[in-house]
Amino acid sequence: MNEILEALQGLQVMGDETEGSWPPPEPDPERMNRVDPTSGRPSRPGAGLAPDVLAELESLATIDDEGRTSELLDVLAWYAPLHFAGKRWGIYIKEDAVIRLAGRICSHLADGQATDPEIAGEAIRSALRTLYFHEVFHHCTESFAIRLELIEQKERYRTYHREVYQQPSGGDEPLEEALACADMVRRPTMEMGGGSTTPAVRRATVEMLEAWIPDLPDGYRKGLELKNHARFNEAKNRLSASIQAGSSGQADDERWTMVAVHHRGGMFRPLGDCAKNTYLVASGPSPRLPGLISPT
Repeated sequence: MNEILEALQGLQVMGDETEGSWPPPEPDPERMNRVDPTSGRPSRPGAGLAPDVLAELESLATIDDEGRTSELLDVLAWYAPLHFAGKRWGIYIKEDAVIRLAGRICSHLADGQATDPEIAGEAIRSALRTLYFHEVFHHCTESFAIRLELIEQKERYRTYHREVYQQPSGGDEPLEEALACADMVRRPTMEMGGGSTTPAVRRATVEMLEAWIPDLPDGYRKGLELKNHARFNEAKNRLSASIQAGSSGQADDERWTMVAVHHRGGMFRPLGDCAKNTYLVASGPSPRLPGLISPT
């Protein structure tokens, strides 16, 4: 990524943290640890879960708050773009958010399963991946803009972020958030495969998302409408046009239907290794989910 950052600096298209919607937190080795959400399923998913975490999951599983809670996903986890964060770019996920989301997943399991440490551990990892894949799409969006900037040698991402993303003009926007929410449903199985988690937890995660996403704010709540492959690509073409035009009103997306911009390849292919730049942000000095922390 150093070469890309140098190229962006040479083009003078970099901003600073004050321009971004979600800046990276101050470095704190005691509260911020690297995690790899794409790592394979461990032999004992529940190993190391503290009793207080298990008790909290069991309590959360009995509370139906999906219809009452509409917090922004990017408050629970967020992406710090290269254009604004430089070498501190990456995905930051609140540890408490993983536990809270895992509790929601547990509420869609059969009675008593939330008390099983192995099932609870699976729910924790599924919650982590759910938040992770939402933020990965934001990196893919920036990767698309970076490729435009390198080809055209014109600033694209900051204008899009300022004029389109931060200035939504209707209930369907920000479109980027709708696509990111769609990927929470689409990507875990696409990227991780069916064996990455048990069928029960996988079903519970989808049920949780289907209940939760429609109650999120504008843009986000449209995610389920785009989980279909054709609808997703159609919306991604509109996003591509908006990024290039720097405006959602003047965007012409028809030509993007002729360009191979499939999410797993083409211009939306991630430029960085998100799995190696994802951090779990603890609320206290000691992590509550040490089993998620990468060894290096």
